[in-house]
Amino acid sequence: MLGPFLFAWARIGPTAASAAALRRLPKPRTFAAASFSTTPPAIPTTSPTATFPAEEQLVNVEINGRSIAVPAYATILEAARAAGAFVPTLCAHPSIPARATCRICLVELETGQGTKKVVGPASPTDARRVEKLVPMSKLVPACITQVKEGQRIHTHSPDVLENVRFILQLMRAKHPNTCQTCDADGNCTFQDLLYRYQVEDIAPTEIRKNFEHHHEWDGGASIDKCVKCGRCVAVCQKIQGVGAIGFVGRGADMHLSTMQGLPFDQTKCIECGQCVAVCPTGAMRERHDLFHVIDALQNKEVVKVAAVAPSVRVAISEEFDLPPGRISMGQIVVGLKQLGFDYVFDTNFAADLTIMEEGTEFLSRLKKEPGAGPLPMFTSCCPGWINLVEKNYPYLIPHLSSCKSPQGMMGAAVKNVWAPRVGRDPADVVNVSIMPCTAKKGEAHRPADRAATYSAKLDTTVPNNDYVLTTREIGRLFRLHKISLPALESQAPDDPLGESTGAAVLFGATGGVMEAALRTAYELASGGQPLPKIEMSDIRGLQGVKSARVCIPNPDGKGPGAVVRVGVVHGTAETRALLERMKSGDESAQFDFVEVMACRGGCIGGGGQSKSDDPFVLQKRIAHVYNLDVESAIRKSHENPSIKKLYQEALGEPGGHLSHQLLHTQYTDRSQDTK
Repeated sequence: MLGPFLFAWARIGPTAASAAALRRLPKPRTFAAASFSTTPPAIPTTSPTATFPAEEQLVNVEINGRSIAVPAYATILEAARAAGAFVPTLCAHPSIPARATCRICLVELETGQGTKKVVGPASPTDARRVEKLVPMSKLVPACITQVKEGQRIHTHSPDVLENVRFILQLMRAKHPNTCQTCDADGNCTFQDLLYRYQVEDIAPTEIRKNFEHHHEWDGGASIDKCVKCGRCVAVCQKIQGVGAIGFVGRGADMHLSTMQGLPFDQTKCIECGQCVAVCPTGAMRERHDLFHVIDALQNKEVVKVAAVAPSVRVAISEEFDLPPGRISMGQIVVGLKQLGFDYVFDTNFAADLTIMEEGTEFLSRLKKEPGAGPLPMFTSCCPGWINLVEKNYPYLIPHLSSCKSPQGMMGAAVKNVWAPRVGRDPADVVNVSIMPCTAKKGEAHRPADRAATYSAKLDTTVPNNDYVLTTREIGRLFRLHKISLPALESQAPDDPLGESTGAAVLFGATGGVMEAALRTAYELASGGQPLPKIEMSDIRGLQGVKSARVCIPNPDGKGPGAVVRVGVVHGTAETRALLERMKSGDESAQFDFVEVMACRGGCIGGGGQSKSDDPFVLQKRIAHVYNLDVESAIRKSHENPSIKKLYQEALGEPGGHLSHQLLHTQYTDRSQDTK
């Protein structure tokens, strides 16, 4: 009888103001696809809910006996956090609408309608049970209840604790006892709450129910660990606008599923991993490569190579409970070599290589050269975006840049250029890509990458990228080997695939690919004239859609030159809305060159990054990306000496025959094969 009672709450409910909005908005704000369309504030250095702006309309409330003034549009949950009071949550997350489905955040709100008799401790220091009169009260969900003047709230009363423990007991009765081998062990909100409230397992084993028979999912979920909080469904449907997953069934049989229980690759899922990023347990997870890498590191007959993506160096510190940007790329290099990698390259090098190819391709389209594709040209660095196009917008395939992503180009360079130069067959090199993105795992399995390089030793083709680890996975690997990155010295990435520029590190943030491309394309097209301003503020930040116009002068200095309209969008829901505007002929949405990132914030918000409940985590990460650019000695991709040398000694020229063979790819219409 308890199952239907518990799981009837798993539904999408009303929205509420975000905690992040408390610092910058003068009125209530609800979440929508465009929830990042306001100009971001200065990068915060303290907790975002610790103080509130004085100019806001404030109300006075009392929380656990402490008086505090908070904005009139704040929720009780936000007010409690500002007062330093702990309120447990499972369904609440700063990046998705508040829905009050888990009911764990219920707090006691005095009604002001008389008193009642209760039996409890005589005082906080006197455990004797006595009968006393207390104000009448009711339990309300803190995440969606707005504060009002004069409210008196209790977050740790006997009624509140009884409710929390009761709900956690019901959830634990359905939860498997597999914490020791769970991906989320040690980083699980549900596990933390069970420990904090000392909830024992009182359910008979025979009432546990495994939902595996309901679906045929492929390696991306452990549904028996689901607590029905609805975070994954909300982010997939409301924020990403994909709708690949949802709840099916009723009562005790309600469970998470894809359309008709199909494997993810047969649905409209774009593998962005945002469902994994917000999951409070280990129910949603990335497909494993970690244990394959552990085995490969023990193989002394192969050369182990690691390549680290731009935004990983910004977020990896969060795996060690540090703020973003506290661990350097040099410390990551040392840590990876302690794990057993023989060489550590920098994917930033491949990002510079991508700019050379993509910038050349765009200019050929702009000049309408024979064989060039149509405008607008869309970037192709984001595999989540590529999946969205192939599954939903196949008519856009000709508009996609044919360039591989930096991961794809790095794999091609490692197996086809570097390996022969060090006298190794491609089959003798295990190339591990360390990425912020779960979709990169699928990208590594695309035909153009999976069977891309010929091995004379095996007389067959081998993958360019053997394995892909997310930021979370590499953090787990460091912890398994007791390697503390913050305590390590620093060492530069290995040559010749380790030198990079500030433009390359910008790939980690929304707008960064476009900015890096324009720095190079402008100079290539104008005969070497530099951009008037190297930092393009119009396409920086976390607004949903950004745009700019760039006038590229003629090489001879005569005439008005070409005006290029560029657009930047991040988040799949925002992208869908922009595509509809472009298709309808909206003049403000017509561009020549468009950067698309499937995740909000770009790679800094990738589905493989460290999980975070900080509403300002994207702002903090993006600030460090910009700092790394400023601190770089070289800030333009075409000025990278190692890139110049690669073209001189191996590839020929950007956009040339060998470059196309190794560094470009093709796309497939999958719209009819997915549901």
